[in-house]
Amino acid sequence: MTTTFERVRRGYRVLGGILVLAMIGVLLAGIVLREVLGSPLVWANEISLVLFLWIVFVGAGVAFAEHARIRFTLGTALLPPRLGALVDRLVTLIGIGLLITFFCVAAKMAWVFRGQRFASIDLPVVLEWAALPVGLALAIWAMVRNLVRPQADAAEWRAEEDKR
Repeated sequence: MTTTFERVRRGYRVLGGILVLAMIGVLLAGIVLREVLGSPLVWANEISLVLFLWIVFVGAGVAFAEHARIRFTLGTALLPPRLGALVDRLVTLIGIGLLITFFCVAAKMAWVFRGQRFASIDLPVVLEWAALPVGLALAIWAMVRNLVRPQADAAEWRAEEDKR
């Protein structure tokens, strides 16, 4: 049975792939038009930077959702199992708090820049800032989900996914 979380995670993965292809297309078009035809795309640099920002934050959300983030378990591995699990949960809570704080700051920045437009193309700058809360939303959801149903690492998560 596919959960809502799994469908959203897959959607983020598809979005990430589309964004990568779009960035490659914009950069390639910019290079061809500038070098071959002598007519540069003035907006290619700005749009590729926006796409790159989206790729980074959507990818970060997917990394959290797939438990592919870096974890430092040396300290907790040395602790007794119950204490190690408690410390892991505490670290996860702190991580959730930091992600929520970052989400709030990103949402505020999107609000601050809501009226501005890019210099080279008539698009709102909020498109750039929206990448942060969109990516962070999946990361927060994944961390909360991991707090409720803890999983040790990406290998364990993938083994569970393969069973489905």
